[in-house]
Amino acid sequence: MLYVGKAKNLKKRLASYRVANPERLPRRIIRLLHQVTRIEWDECPSDSIAHFREEILIAVLQPRFNAAGKVWPINK
Repeated sequence: MLYVGKAKNLKKRLASYRVANPERLPRRIIRLLHQVTRIEWDECPSDSIAHFREEILIAVLQPRFNAAGKVWPINK
């Protein structure tokens, strides 16, 4: 697992990386893009559920390209 994130419009989000210009994007993002082999997604019925799902996945999977040292509290 490289990265966990959420987007209201996944097609638009992914299209923004399609023509990744190394001069305009951080080196970290370019490295991420070179390592992607597949994309998986879950559809959530609401933004709050999507946010909660993102928190859980980051806490459990600890993806390499999510913000280092970021602590995601689990809402109970």
